[in-house]
Parts: sequence; structure tokens; C-alpha cells
Amino acid sequence: MNRCGRTVANRGTLLAGGVLLAVVAAGWLCLGPGAIQAGPVGEAGAAPASSADGLASMIPPEAIFYVERRGHHAVREAFLDSNFGKMATDEAINAFAHASRIRIGQLIVKELFDLETDDEVVEYQMILHQFLRAFWYQPAAMYVVVPRDEDDDPQEPKFGFICRTGEYQAECKAALDKLTAIGLPEGDEPATRQTFTYEGEGIAWDGVAKDRREWSLPDAVDEQRDVLVEKTLFMVHWEGDTLLLATGLEAADAMGRLLAAKSAETGGKRFSKAGNVSLNKVMEKTEIEDWAFRWYFDMAQMWELLGVDEHPEDFTWRRSLGLDKIEGIGGMGGYVDKVYARKTFIHSPETTDGLLRLFKTGASYKEALAMTPDTSSLFLAGQIDTQTLAKMLHAALGGGQDDPPTIETETETIELFQGPEQGPRIIQTIDEPATQSGDDEADKEAQALAAIDELLAASNGNASVYLGDIRGGLMPMMMGGAPIGLVIGLSDHAAGLRAVDKLIDLAGGEMEADSDAAPAPPGPPGAMPQPSDARPRQYRNVPIRYLPGMIYAPVTRLAVMSDRIVLGFSDDVLKTAIDTALDDVGGFRQGSKGPALAALSGEGPVLFSVNLADFAQAFWPMLMEAFAEEEDAPLAELPSAAKMVRMLGPEVSVFKPDDEGLLLDSRGKIPLATKIVPCSPLLTFGLMWMAF
Repeated sequence: MNRCGRTVANRGTLLAGGVLLAVVAAGWLCLGPGAIQAGPVGEAGAAPASSADGLASMIPPEAIFYVERRGHHAVREAFLDSNFGKMATDEAINAFAHASRIRIGQLIVKELFDLETDDEVVEYQMILHQFLRAFWYQPAAMYVVVPRDEDDDPQEPKFGFICRTGEYQAECKAALDKLTAIGLPEGDEPATRQTFTYEGEGIAWDGVAKDRREWSLPDAVDEQRDVLVEKTLFMVHWEGDTLLLATGLEAADAMGRLLAAKSAETGGKRFSKAGNVSLNKVMEKTEIEDWAFRWYFDMAQMWELLGVDEHPEDFTWRRSLGLDKIEGIGGMGGYVDKVYARKTFIHSPETTDGLLRLFKTGASYKEALAMTPDTSSLFLAGQIDTQTLAKMLHAALGGGQDDPPTIETETETIELFQGPEQGPRIIQTIDEPATQSGDDEADKEAQALAAIDELLAASNGNASVYLGDIRGGLMPMMMGGAPIGLVIGLSDHAAGLRAVDKLIDLAGGEMEADSDAAPAPPGPPGAMPQPSDARPRQYRNVPIRYLPGMIYAPVTRLAVMSDRIVLGFSDDVLKTAIDTALDDVGGFRQGSKGPALAALSGEGPVLFSVNLADFAQAFWPMLMEAFAEEEDAPLAELPSAAKMVRMLGPEVSVFKPDDEGLLLDSRGKIPLATKIVPCSPLLTFGLMWMAF
């Protein structure tokens, strides 16, 4: 049985309040420019999938997520030789990072310890920095466990941290002692912070418990656990020079069980996360020799935690997207060919349909890239498996996947797919259109789905979704409609046009264009085109059609060209796509580093790219203005917008499907750039699908 006991006041071993989580996060985020990364995991005690040992064998098997940082000492040479390292050591960027680290540390200690004098803030910020130094230079990891209540429902996540402090052990211990002494009572009197010793699952933890009100820990051992689980806890245990931290009894218990199992059998791989088959497959697929981060998300455990098998009706979106077979997601980030590489693998070996099979194996993104306007700030372009997309649509809208979907035109019935290598075929001719069911809404939905099926059958699979040039600012562009465009390649122009006509009719018909539409007034040199209420009938002899408003635009513009369909929520994105087709100017901008980065990422059916320089040019001045007016801003004075634009550039990711899942192979300067962007393709598509 677990036992909690008192210890002397100064023996408390972790920060109070929300310190631990905020502090360790700050250690990775503000101890140096290279700390603004995140990523994956290996193992110790048993060889992991990667050649370099990591901390996976120290991660409890109950962990639903964990992330490991290899430590700056291990990657310093590769880091400094990379484009990211050169950016981080730039004088202006380095000064900004150093000043921001100090400011963030001061804000943390001031708020969490209620410090009043500037001298105290400066003193404890330096102590905080000493504590975090080991997390920056040495291997460290974080894991998350999700406890359940008596009804087996998931509760608030608890966090555990691991750091092999090595040469920094004495410094780290001394800093912890000083930080944990803040606000502790001198005796047994009530206080907001109380120290304790927790002996659970075979090892002892020293800790600090905090509440908003003053309280006392009961003397009775059997009553102490019930009190502690309701408090904010931070706990510490040392295994040699390895520091273990926990924010809850459950996280501590998970680590204790792991250490007890490892001590009973040398190596301990089978008792830790290192024995997870999916994790090892992910690490094998994403291996980077000079890795800086590893991470893994246990999706099989997540599905179980959410109870999807017990409540399948609440998770129909999971099946319609083909996500129900995903076992794990993870990867590595590190340095390859002097650039920062990010590899993410979605492990789903049993998946046959859905989002992960939407991209054709062995196909190339290059034709779709050529259809993408070269002014795009962000785009997702590639070869889509239209048969898989049709299945997804039918499944999501209630159609079965057992029988091939068919569509009825005025003269024939077309079966959309019969097998992985077969395309649409006519299965019968008919004399009259199908009769209506009498349910207007159901009939409309069925007709719309049939029209979409016909459009997919007429497409060659090439498609591009893009965000227009936002260097002039996103909000001005939104005034004329969201700067989002879509291009779909056509192999059968006539069939594509028929499908578009049907969809327009179902949407309420085409809006009338202005015969004498005037162009938008010209702006100053270099300015973005201004929105116009006028609706011209054509642009460069290409007829433009107008549809009733959609979610992000009052008017949707559409043009059917000989080899493609172009749709835009604003004038500019539509016209740039037409210009791209007529002038053959698609792809990356002239002089861009995008092609070189894409080449490093290799071949694949889909390419995702985001130009961070565009976003910096659009939004950095606004950030500078906001921070200038905020006295307690967590970051120091920002470098100039011109500096950031010069330092940044395109980030690319090539999608590579195989029989075991989907690999996203990324290159660029900034860690996680192709994942944290709000339009990250898989996340955004999934969320939009669920919302729809």
C-alpha cells in the first residue's frame, strides 16, 4: 500500500504552484536559440530503433505521449553547421533570445513565488537558470500519463520529467533546494505550501504540495493520499545522477513500477515504452543520425482512453477518415545536409481506406505543383487518389463502402471503382433520370454527392489548395474574401463541366456577373490588389462564374479551363491561378530555396510548403507594435521585420505513403514549422471534416 509521510520543511524537493511544468518547458524554450524545438525518443538499457541511445527505456509503458531532447552537448557541432544554427547565432537573433530568456525567467519566478523586490526577482531568476541548465545541455524527456477515476473515466493528465544531469547534478540539486524553500512554513502550521514524502510503488519521492488556501497535511498516513491527490503536486526522486520529477501521484507510481520491474530483470525493455512495437516502427521509419528530438503519441492507447469501442456512434468521423487503425504517431527532428529535418510517421498498418490512403503511392506532386501559383504563401499540392476520396465522402455521408458507389447521368450509370488499379466504367445505359424520393433534402444531398463523384471521375487526381500572397497582410485580403484557392486537374473537360453545372444548380444557381465590371483601383507600387465588389464576366478571356457565399466568403469565384477547374474565395487568388495556367508560372518563386529543400525531402505524391518569410513580413510589424506597448511582454524587443524576413524562408514537407502508414519528410530552418502552422494539412483537413 502506498504511504505518504511528513519530512522536514527544507527537504521539499520541487517548486510549488505550477512551477515544474512551466519551469521545465521554459528550460527547453528559453535557455538558448536551439531550444525552440520539440520531437522524439529512443531508449537506454536496450538498443532502440535508432543507432543513438535515448531515454525510452526510462518511459513508463502507461505514457500516452512522450518527448525527448537529446541535449545540446550531443548535437552542438551539427547544430552550429546547420542553417538553423547560423540563424540562431546571428547577433540580433542571439541577443533577442538571450534577453528573452532572462525576461521569461523573471516573469516565472515573480508570478509563481509572489516576489516583491527587483533584487529577489533577479536572484531567483539566476537560480532558476542554474536548475534548467541540465535540461538544456543533457538528455531530458517528458512523459504524460492520464489517470482514471473510479468509473474508469479519464482525468487530468499528469506529467513526469527525466534528466540525466551528469556534470550538472550538484548545481541542479543546489538550485532545487533554494527554489523549494520559498514560501514553506517553519513548522506544522497551516500554509499554502506543504512538504511531504511519498513512498509509492517501491521508491520514495520528496515533494511540495500547493493549494490556494492555507491547509495542513494530516498526520494519519491512510488519510494523506486522499488529501494530496486534490493538490498541485511536484515531486522529485534521484536515481544516481538522473533526476526524476512528477506532477502527480499517478505519474510517480508509473515510474516506480517501471524502476521496480527493471531492477528485477536486467535491461527492462519489456517493462518500458521501449518495448512498444509501434514506437519502434515509428523510430525506424524516421531515423535521423544527428537527431535532436524524438517523440511518440500512443494512438492505440488514446482510442482506448476515449472509449471509442464502447461508444462507436460518437466516433463515426474516425471511421469515415480511416483513422481507426492508427496505432501511433511520432518521429524525429535533427540535422541533415546542413538543414533542419523533421520526419513524422503515422503508423497505421491495417488501414486500407481513408485519409492516410488519400495519396497515391509512387505518384509525384510535380504536376500539381506546376498548377500552384508561384505567389502562394502556403500550399498543399499533389496527386490525390480520387477513388479513396469518393469512398471517404460516401462513408462520411452515410453511404456504405461495401458496394461500389455509382452515379447516374442523363444517359448512363457509372460505377466509380472496382479495385485498386481500376477506374470508373459505364455499367449500364438508361433512358430516363432516376426518380426522386420525395425527401427534398435527401435528394439534394444524393444529387450533390453524385455530382461530386462525377467530378472526381473527370479529374486526373492532381489538386492544389493554396493560400495567396499574404505579404500585404491577411486582414486586408479577407475584406475581398478569404485568400484561399483550389485547383483541380481535369482529364475529361466535358464531364467536369457537367459536374460543375450540377453543383452550381444545387447551390442555388449562378450569381449574375456585371457586364461592365470595373477593375479594382490601382494601389501604390508593391501594394496588394485591393478588393472590388465588381464581378467581371471574364478574366483574360476565361469565363468567371459566381456562386452564392460559402463559409469564408460572400461570393465564390469559379472558372472551368481546358485542363483544370479553378476556385477562389477572392478575386486575387482566382486570377493568380488563371495567370499560372496561361503563363506557365506555377511552382516555387523564382530564386526560392523551396526546390532545393523539396529535392532533399525526396519524391512523393504530395508536397506541403509554407513560406515563413511571408508570414514574418505580414505579421512581425504587428507583433513589434504589440510588444512595444506591453510592459510585461514575455519576449524582449523583437528583431526588425527585415531581419526576420532575411533569416526565414520556405519550409517543405513531402508525403510518402507505404503499406505501414504515412511518412512526412520535411526540410527547412525552423523545428516543427510544418506542424505548428495552423494550416498543417492533416490536422486542418481532419478538423474541417469533423466540423462539417
